[in-house]
Amino acid sequence: MECVLPFVHCDELRILKTERLDITFLCKNQNVIGLYQISQERHDQAVPSLRAIFAAAILYDAAAIIASHNHPSGSAQPSPQDYRFTRTLKQLGAALDICLLDHVIITRDGHYSFREAGLL
Repeated sequence: MECVLPFVHCDELRILKTERLDITFLCKNQNVIGLYQISQERHDQAVPSLRAIFAAAILYDAAAIIASHNHPSGSAQPSPQDYRFTRTLKQLGAALDICLLDHVIITRDGHYSFREAGLL
């Protein structure tokens, strides 16, 4: 299945055995201006630092962000933590005038997009 977002590292995320979260930073015209990768050694969870994500977004002067992470388990279905993380990213971003454009979960065989699901 083709990646929903060409600038997100879909092919790389698909094959990782541990979970990784990527935050893509975009300027006002939605060109990519940076990428922040958060790796985690545990096989089932990437623990994101919201403070670090938004500090980097501010340093990049990003107008928008896209979160993407992999599920090595193979299920693209969001976990309760994924829903909470997305909601928190959206709320914090809105407070800082940084739009969360999407949160994409990538698996070996497909993806789940919060935007496509109508949740963003």
